[in-house]
Amino acid sequence: MKYLLILILFVDLLVYSQASTKNQQKKYLDNLRKSEQLLKRTSNNVRLSVKNLQLLSNQINTRELLLFSIEKEIEFYIKKIALYETDIIFSERKIEKLKKEYRKLLYYAYRNRNMQQKIIFILSASNFNQAYIRLRYFQQFSEHLKLQAQAIHNLQNDVSQKIVDLKVLKDEKTTFLQKKTDEIFVLEEEKARKVSSFENLKKKRNEIIADIERKRKQNQHLLRTVVKAVETTKSTETTLTVAQKNWTEKFELSKGKLSWPVHGGVVLSSFGEHKHPVLKKVMVRNDGIDIGAKVGALIVSIFDGKVVSILTIPGANKAVIINHGLYFSVYSNVKVLFVKKGQLLARNEKIGTVASEDGGQLGMLNFQIWKNTEKQNPKIWLKRK
Repeated sequence: MKYLLILILFVDLLVYSQASTKNQQKKYLDNLRKSEQLLKRTSNNVRLSVKNLQLLSNQINTRELLLFSIEKEIEFYIKKIALYETDIIFSERKIEKLKKEYRKLLYYAYRNRNMQQKIIFILSASNFNQAYIRLRYFQQFSEHLKLQAQAIHNLQNDVSQKIVDLKVLKDEKTTFLQKKTDEIFVLEEEKARKVSSFENLKKKRNEIIADIERKRKQNQHLLRTVVKAVETTKSTETTLTVAQKNWTEKFELSKGKLSWPVHGGVVLSSFGEHKHPVLKKVMVRNDGIDIGAKVGALIVSIFDGKVVSILTIPGANKAVIINHGLYFSVYSNVKVLFVKKGQLLARNEKIGTVASEDGGQLGMLNFQIWKNTEKQNPKIWLKRK
């Protein structure tokens, strides 16, 4: 009984773990699908080739996570198969034990099968109570025989079903092993594509440096404009309006739960300072995150707020700044605008559409979150993908 309880608890834990792993795999596959769609939109110019490299890096990282998840799934099947095999052995031993006991009972019943002897045995009792006890003994013995036979039958059926289930588990394990092999093959192909792309881009060093400088100037222009807009509408805890206080409280409670500003996007550049994807000795800084998406993809407000600034950035289209009390969200590289300055917005309300990078088919949105003049990492505020 103790063994059975441990087995049930362990199987429940395995099932829970498998469900979690399957959800992770679904997210990884969705990310890979989005990346693959965006890769088809990149062209041969330097800026988009760098984005292509970033997309490939994202693909490789996600596929490695997917492979790890598949390995966990295979491990789940190995453990569950071992449990089933152990349980079958345990059940078969129990059946053998029950059969042995049953044979003894049958032998005893056979030796005492004579009805006349049973009646004489009952009637030879010294009193009525003893006669009744002897009668009940024969009745209970007969019932016990039936129960023993039924227990053996039930256990045999249970073992037969477990053998069928075990075969299914082994087949599923084989499927996942093949899936792992396929994913490893694709991963190696992607790594080869990344190496090829990297080597080609290294030959365009001067163009890349020029592109980094152009991007740096755009970022500085955006930074100055954002700081100016924030300073203009900057609030303190004591100067917030009732609406702004409400926005601030709800915004802070939504940390890690905010909607993404663009649907179907892939993060290509993370927050903060990091190495350039090609020129490893060159450090680049991002005050937000770059989200790759198809050109024309809808941009939405991550939270309730008010449009406090709309500006034009040379070479980077439009930028929209929305106030959420003590917090601000910034959407840069907007093509078509659906909002105007001073407009109140609800969560998920349309702001505009994503513009392309250098007229190509790949769109790019730079998204930032500020707490007054303090930059925030958007990924810790947005829902986990």
